[in-house]
Amino acid sequence: MGTNEDKIESFLVNLVNSPEPERLIDVANQVACVSISESIPLADL
Repeated sequence: MGTNEDKIESFLVNLVNSPEPERLIDVANQVACVSISESIPLADL
């Protein structure tokens, strides 16, 4: 995807620390949908 691991880690940390836990759930769902639709294992995303 062209995004480096540091940016992804920072993004996830911000989501986890967000006062909006539903946002983390939404993003996790979007990642799972991409994994399924593109046939990419979650570990590879």
